[in-house]
Amino acid sequence: MKKKIDKYTHWVYYRCEVIDMDIRGMRMQLGDTQSEFAERYQIPFRTVQNWEAGVRKPPEYMANLLEQRIRKDLINRKTW
Repeated sequence: MKKKIDKYTHWVYYRCEVIDMDIRGMRMQLGDTQSEFAERYQIPFRTVQNWEAGVRKPPEYMANLLEQRIRKDLINRKTW
């Protein structure tokens, strides 16, 4: 996570490095178990298992939505 300070407002922005990560990488960055990740994002546990095991791939729109949501969650976690 890279820190950027706005030169006008002096607010601190964090740039997340979630881009081009698989589901397991996103989950590990949050520090969640598979069951915690599934519960947090309301995805069935077996679906998360299948995605991580390579049995199935998440639809592209779902991976993009998760990536955006995880980015926000990581930013919120760092600012508290």
